[in-house]
Amino acid sequence: MPVKVAKNSRYIITPSKFVKDDLVNYSRIKASKVFVTQEAIDKITDAGIVFKKLINRRFILYLGGPTPHKNLDRLILAFDKVRQNQPNLYLVLADKKMLIIG
Repeated sequence: MPVKVAKNSRYIITPSKFVKDDLVNYSRIKASKVFVTQEAIDKITDAGIVFKKLINRRFILYLGGPTPHKNLDRLILAFDKVRQNQPNLYLVLADKKMLIIG
């Protein structure tokens, strides 16, 4: 079943290059459809906040700091393209110090 899912998926995100290589070798899919994203987040100790602007809204959520290796420029460009067909979609960028909704 996992091989079928991998072959039928348009893109796959993995948490490391090791996992990507393992998946490509195991399922024999094209490496170009697998993207590595590094997993990491600081411990959140503050109480949650309800953002009324997001209630009953569709959004893409990015959690993490705005560091260069996170490739946020690419995320924003991709979101801009998606939003052309889905104007009611929001992009939410959040880390422990800020929240940007657009």
